[in-house]
Amino acid sequence: EIHESKKFLWEECESLRKEIEQINRKLTIQEDDLLSSLTDCKILRQNQKKYNQILERLIQRCRQVQSLDPEQELKDIKLAMIDMQEQIQNLCYSNKQNNTIARIKRGRSIECTRKELMVKHMSNASDSDTDTW
Repeated sequence: EIHESKKFLWEECESLRKEIEQINRKLTIQEDDLLSSLTDCKILRQNQKKYNQILERLIQRCRQVQSLDPEQELKDIKLAMIDMQEQIQNLCYSNKQNNTIARIKRGRSIECTRKELMVKHMSNASDSDTDTW
């Protein structure tokens, strides 16, 4: 009878060991799931903060746009356009001046070249006249 009770206790012990191993595996799986959930929560919290900041900036911009005076904004746009037109005119004027200066310089160099050619021609002509004398 002692032998049977020992055998029974041994089987019971084995059964309990198996149950403990199963419970350990389940706990390990739950722990991993919990850690994964915590990580997801941290990421979610960070994204939430980021999106809240973006939303706050957008709301602030909307309030700024709503508080602007349309007439003043239109005046500012007209003034900016006038400034741009003046800059374009100045640029065109400057460009015309540069072209005129370039033409004058080209004209002077052409005149100099013509004068040099005439001087050479005259000297060649006088040389050939002296050769014939």
